[in-house]
Amino acid sequence: MPNIEQTIILLPCYSLEDFQLSRNDDESEEILAGWCGLFHPGLLHRTQMLPRWERAYDPPLAPDQALIVIPECSEKNLPSTWLADLPADQVTVIRRFKNLPGLWRAIEQAAPGLLEGVPKDIVEDFVALGFAYLQVELMTRQLRYMSNLDEIRFRESVLKAAAAALVGKADEARQQLQRGFDLLTESREYFYPVQAYLIDLTLTAETTLGAGLRRELESFDRVNLLTTGHLLKSMAEREPESLAVLKSVLAEGHVVTLGGEEDESLSAILPQPALLRSFRQGLNTWNEILGTRPPIYGKRRFGLTALLPGILSHFRFEGAFHFALDDGKFPVGNQSKLRWEGIDESDIDSVGRVPVDASRPATFLKLGETIGRMLDLDHAAALIFAHWPCQVSPWYSVLKRVAQYSPVLGRFTPITEYFRNTQYVGARVFHKADEYRPAYLAQDVAASSSWPISKWTHYVRRCAEADALVALAVIRGLITGLWDELSQKLCEVAELAWRNADAVINERESTFDPQWPDRFDTLMRSACDSLTSLLPRSPAASTETGVLWLNLSCVSARGYVRPQTAEKRENNSPDQQVKPATCVVPSYGYAWASSAAGSEVARQSQRRESWWSRLFGKASEKAPEEEWAIENETARLVVDKLTGGIQGIYPLPYGRNLLAQRLGMRLGASILDEDTQDPEAEYSRMIAESIRHVTLSPEEPAIQSEGRLVDRQGETIARFSQIVSAPVHLPFFRIRIQLEPRRIPDSNPWASYYACRFAWNDETATLSRSLGWCRTETERERFESLYFNQVAGSHHTLTLLCPGLPYHRMVGPRKLDTLLIVRGEEARDFTLGVGVDIRYPLHAALQLLQPPILLCQATPPCSPQSAWFLTLDVRNVVVSSLQPVVESHHLAGLRLALTETEGRAGPVTIQTCRSLSAAHRIDGSGEVIEPLALDGDSARIQIGRFQTVEIELRFQTGRGEQAGSQNRDNVMG
Repeated sequence: MPNIEQTIILLPCYSLEDFQLSRNDDESEEILAGWCGLFHPGLLHRTQMLPRWERAYDPPLAPDQALIVIPECSEKNLPSTWLADLPADQVTVIRRFKNLPGLWRAIEQAAPGLLEGVPKDIVEDFVALGFAYLQVELMTRQLRYMSNLDEIRFRESVLKAAAAALVGKADEARQQLQRGFDLLTESREYFYPVQAYLIDLTLTAETTLGAGLRRELESFDRVNLLTTGHLLKSMAEREPESLAVLKSVLAEGHVVTLGGEEDESLSAILPQPALLRSFRQGLNTWNEILGTRPPIYGKRRFGLTALLPGILSHFRFEGAFHFALDDGKFPVGNQSKLRWEGIDESDIDSVGRVPVDASRPATFLKLGETIGRMLDLDHAAALIFAHWPCQVSPWYSVLKRVAQYSPVLGRFTPITEYFRNTQYVGARVFHKADEYRPAYLAQDVAASSSWPISKWTHYVRRCAEADALVALAVIRGLITGLWDELSQKLCEVAELAWRNADAVINERESTFDPQWPDRFDTLMRSACDSLTSLLPRSPAASTETGVLWLNLSCVSARGYVRPQTAEKRENNSPDQQVKPATCVVPSYGYAWASSAAGSEVARQSQRRESWWSRLFGKASEKAPEEEWAIENETARLVVDKLTGGIQGIYPLPYGRNLLAQRLGMRLGASILDEDTQDPEAEYSRMIAESIRHVTLSPEEPAIQSEGRLVDRQGETIARFSQIVSAPVHLPFFRIRIQLEPRRIPDSNPWASYYACRFAWNDETATLSRSLGWCRTETERERFESLYFNQVAGSHHTLTLLCPGLPYHRMVGPRKLDTLLIVRGEEARDFTLGVGVDIRYPLHAALQLLQPPILLCQATPPCSPQSAWFLTLDVRNVVVSSLQPVVESHHLAGLRLALTETEGRAGPVTIQTCRSLSAAHRIDGSGEVIEPLALDGDSARIQIGRFQTVEIELRFQTGRGEQAGSQNRDNVMG
């Protein structure tokens, strides 16, 4: 056996102050193993001195009786002949050992028996001490350029501990080790006299719910388990043993479950109704399976949005994670804890420190520096270690052992304890909506999704249809006071629609239900027929007939009545047809309009148009070959004869062009010449081959253009068909697009795509987008907006409706691309809308999704002819969720979610067709927050800007029900 009197590790640095800590995992593992492995009690007792480090650039020339450890990253810095010149009888060199077991095997081969005779548990304690010693030295020297450690006492304690360990005195060895840890703690606290919190964050997925998770839960009593309601269901079905262990450690208080949502949903884009459903389903799942709920909100996938603090406060979460563990950008500050304020001015305690990866050795090489910098700036320093169950670096276990001895590097703490111990710490921070940037589109394209864009279109349509089913059931209950089988079936089918839409958007199912459209239409027809018989009729006999419209949306809409003269003119040109008359259909209400009255309105409209044409001129006087134009009540749209796109939209009665539209493919910057500066050169050209007037219906004049998209060389890359129309019942133009691409976009979805392109004339206009159901200004080049974009100029406002087309890109200061097709996208049909001076863009988007339903034609009049069953007195607040409260087959009340969409706080009055006995504001769990003031059939609540609140209304019974019925008959929409 060689005589070893000293141990040395060669480091690739000149001093610890300039030691480069940002290294790859292999180098980090070898450096840590080389240093900490020399703290084996057998080596310490043999040498009677602590290990030391030397510069690899200038190693000792003739070390006497030394064991020298050389990490591979240090070898390239050694003098070329140094290794060859070492005396073999005096020096033992250990190289290329890779990790701690490899180092000890190499030492055993060089000096057999040197490392034997010490229990493994004690050896791991010495390794932990060496690790803590290294981290404290690096922390203090790199950030303070000096160390305050009492090295004499520290060496004395370590050597006594080694001697005790070798003779089997484990308790005495641990006492001496404890003294060494205490000295390190004193040294660290000289510069950093504050507590550091270490938080274990264990992640879960479908593949990690088995034995590994059970070992994780049973081996450590400070686990913070991040999961979802869906994963809890999977655990209950496939891994009941894991669920039993989880329940056991939860009851003992050794684990904290984190989460809140049902799925790892794409919540950065989802609107408020979907967020409410996701959280409600998730919390219900937690209570059903675990009998408790998560106190802290967390999520692995990116889901941060400025709406989230308000939603979390509504569901009474104690705190939240202000970070994500996948792609996406979000604001990061210097403080671990912050008071996160949302767009609605609600706030919640949050952890903003981005977790470190507990599976990487590189994390632990620079741990001391990370903690030191954190303690320098932080008032509630927290370091979070994220990992999958039992998939961690061995150095994470070493850190846990250090924490058992001393808080020198921090103390492992449950996340709930961290929030409670730092209750009054954390600055209030507001981040704009633009600062949160998800990467959903790039992720979907990279995952070869078949509908990276169109899944959102299906999603908003299914949700709108499900909302309509529930509204229809509620209206039936409001009329009769009963809750029958048909109403129950409507709500059950709506629930299935929501779940199917959520499953597809979260990629848990591969397709939408192909039978859904037929089921929806059949159910709606039967329910609407039933409702028609329930509506009140005029008591007097009348031969007058008209049309009956039903609005199942939370915003008022318009129906139309076709004049009797219109049927005779259907074969005439569009300019000769008499336009149908319109009627207002109140939200959650109906409207009956007389056919005779419609004919009179049409004649008056025709006379006004004739007078207007003489005064200002009229586009319809021109031949279609000269100008292709259609009008609605606010603007005139002209189609470009060359491209087939929209040449211009002109506000009535006169005004300059506000907007143009084209279809195009962004070919990618790679096709540009180096000297090309024009960004339009990146796009294809749109060429029309035919333009014609088409008759979608007498109520919707339209122009159809067909043609092709060509690249710079004139090669056809796609064919298109575009129909622009002016529906009489909608306050905007509708655009229907069909694309048949022949060239597939590249893999970068933001650089290569097919898009509907808009350009406006005012460079000073401000652009707003939809954030959920709210309108907020944006300055981003690439952004997500699920319902609408609005361009506010100095004189007019343009609203670009895009329900279900969430991805948009600005090109310069006045051009916007709405993405239609990216790589993998299978959809070919798209619907958008364009309106001028629309005051409430969300209302228009919802009308495009769910227009009023024509119940019947040639029907006798209703009494009253127009009425609502539920209404609000302000238009900037909408009903974002509507649920019945059913008791004993009766509609006992309603649970409503109200969302303010325009940023204007104020009082809101909710009025129903039935008298109220009680009204309360409630939280997400249904707990009462405060009672609301009542006045017969109405309740009043104060709502903040962009806020979402839930209320529960209770109806009177007996005499109150009769009074409510009388009130319903007298209320006009």
